[in-house]
Amino acid sequence: MNKDFLIADFNSNGLIVQNMDGTREDRFNLSSKPFNLTVIDKEHVGITYSDNNVSTDRIAIFNIITKVEEKFKKCTVTSEGIACNNDDVYVLSMDNRLEVMRKEGNIVHTISLPNIKRVSSLTIEDGKLFIGEPMFHARGSVVPSINCLDLDGKLIWEFNDEEGEISNPFSMALDGKGNVYVCDVYAHIVVVISPDGKHYRKLLSEVDGMQSPIGVIWNKQSDCLLVCNENDEIFFYDIE
Repeated sequence: MNKDFLIADFNSNGLIVQNMDGTREDRFNLSSKPFNLTVIDKEHVGITYSDNNVSTDRIAIFNIITKVEEKFKKCTVTSEGIACNNDDVYVLSMDNRLEVMRKEGNIVHTISLPNIKRVSSLTIEDGKLFIGEPMFHARGSVVPSINCLDLDGKLIWEFNDEEGEISNPFSMALDGKGNVYVCDVYAHIVVVISPDGKHYRKLLSEVDGMQSPIGVIWNKQSDCLLVCNENDEIFFYDIE
């Protein structure tokens, strides 16, 4: 959304639009707790609602001009991520499925992810899906990973953190050059992974102010990284 960015205010059931200088521009009251957001176009935002009760979890298309929730779909399984690719909205479910839907609310098709044991985050860039897999899930522990797939769910590359620094890749962003920025809510770090998934380095940690980072955005207009902590602190970084 140009140089503005969106914040899902989970605790206050709100959607906030801010400038890059931190000035709050507008606030929208929502019907429930927003968990994940994706910008569909200049007027529409895709939202997943979640309050740990699958009976009330749903996916909605919100119009920021009219301030109306235009379409919604009830979830049978909690959604872990939402991202947009052209006119398609991809919704990542806890049961390792991707539902592809239009902003009108109709589901186009479903993609199964049999090789991923547990999902934690989703983003899309340049026709590729990026899915985070955390260390902990109901069937035990695995090596945390970032999976890069094509839009049909076929694996392109997989990054595994064999050194054990990453535990829960909670949010991801790409910088337009293929670099993947990942924030870890439990390890209190932000790492950057190379475009081929073969290399990574720790970019930010607790000494840089990271305290349970839950959101990361790359603003392409300003060419900078935005990181949001769980305590509502927001940081901007120029990355060289």
